[in-house]
Order: sequence, then C-alpha cells, then structure tokens
Amino acid sequence: MTGKRKPNKTTPKRKLEIIRAALEIFNEKGFTDTTMQEARSRSGASYGSVYHHFKSKELLAAAVYMEGLKDYQEGMIATLEQDPGAREGVYGMVGYHLDWVASNPAWAKLLINMRHADFMRDTETLIELSNQEFIPVVGEFLTQHMEAGNLQCLPRDVCLSLILGPCQEFTRLWVQGIAFTDIEQARELIGRAVWQSLRPQQ
Repeated sequence: MTGKRKPNKTTPKRKLEIIRAALEIFNEKGFTDTTMQEARSRSGASYGSVYHHFKSKELLAAAVYMEGLKDYQEGMIATLEQDPGAREGVYGMVGYHLDWVASNPAWAKLLINMRHADFMRDTETLIELSNQEFIPVVGEFLTQHMEAGNLQCLPRDVCLSLILGPCQEFTRLWVQGIAFTDIEQARELIGRAVWQSLRPQQ
C-alpha cells in the first residue's frame, strides 16, 4: 500500500520567496504592470510552484499585503505583551510603528498604497480575522491603564486613533519621500505629542 505523501518542507520557504519577490516588483512597477512571470523569475520558482500557491496576480498581491500586516501586528503585540507602563507603552507603540516602517520600507509602502485596491475586497475577511487578534491586545493595554488612572478615560477607538493615526500619516509622507523629519526624530516628537494627549490631566 502506498504511504501518505510527506509534506514538502520547502513549501513555506518557497511561498515566502515568491511573496518577497512580488513585494519588490509591486513597489517598483505597481500592481497593473507587474506580471506573474516576473514574480516567478525573480523568486527563482517554477511555474508550477507559483501557480500552486497563487492562482492569480490578485491573490498573490493580497498574500503580500497580509504577510506584511501579519509581521507588523505580531511585533506590536509582542511590544505590549511585555506589560509596559502607560507612558512606556504609548512611547513603545509609536516607536515600534516607526521602527518597523524604517526596517520594512517596501512593506510599509505597499500597505499604504494597496489598502483600498480592488483586489483587496476578497481579503477583508482575512484582515478582520487578523484584527480580531490585534485589537483586543491593544484594547487590554488601554483599558488596564485607564482603569488604573494612568491614561485619560477615553473611548478605546479614540485612543487608538490618537496613538496610531499620527504614525500612519507620517508613514504616508515618509514612503512618498516628502517627509523632511527623519524617523528617529519623528519617533520622539510623535511619542511626546501622543503621550501629552493621553496622559492623566493634572
């Protein structure tokens, strides 16, 4: 009797290689002008491997987006799971966001530019599932410190907007090449401004 086929250990690695190759090309040429052939060629994968993992360019682009989002969110969760104080946590979230952008400029650019692309409609469920793990961790940090009197008692969605909104807007300027403040300085200035808006009133 024929035994079960063993899983190919190279499959996750190959999939990630294709995703990273596509990330580069999407940022260089945009979604419309990128072809599956280019992703195959740059990743060194075979035609069969590319189409085994991704049935279309739209699905490939969505996978690239989700890989970047997953990496970003996992790092933010790890930052908050260290159980920081209120001030340290606020500064930590701002710092993590901007440090991640500086370390992953290609993914930051793609997350900014492709969020509302047509092909992302089929990915909304995956984004919601990802947020179901991310948002509660952030919410728990905020609630814990609001109840302890370490942060102003504001709606959690407002707090999250006050923390990440400025970071996202600076990221938008930075990936477009029109930010004139370097990220290290922005990290301190935005962190200070966000903390001033959330710290308990004297």
